[in-house]
Amino acid sequence: MKACNPQLMCRFLTNAYLREEVPNSHVVEQRVEWLYAFDVHCNSFFPMFVVLYVIQFFLSPLLVAHGFLPLLLSNLLFMVAASYYHYLNFLGYDGKLNFSI
Repeated sequence: MKACNPQLMCRFLTNAYLREEVPNSHVVEQRVEWLYAFDVHCNSFFPMFVVLYVIQFFLSPLLVAHGFLPLLLSNLLFMVAASYYHYLNFLGYDGKLNFSI
C-alpha cells in the first residue's frame, strides 16, 4: 500500500503539469497510466532499497559508532539513495529507463 502513494502523486503531477497540449492538432491525447507509474516507482525503489537496507546492513557496525564520520556516512547513504530514486523516477517518466537482463 505504501507504493501506491508516491506513484499516485507522480502520476497526478505528470498528467496535470508535464503534458504538452497542442491545440488544433490531430495527435492522440496521451496520459500516464496507473500501472506505468507503479512500474516506474518499483524500478526506482529497488536501488534505493538496496542502498538503504542491504548496504546499510553490512555497514551497520561502522554506522552505530559515535562520532562525526558515522553520522556523515549514514546521512550520505540516505542522500545518495533518495537522489538516485528521484533520478530514476525522472528517467522513467522521460521514457529513457531501460532495464535489460
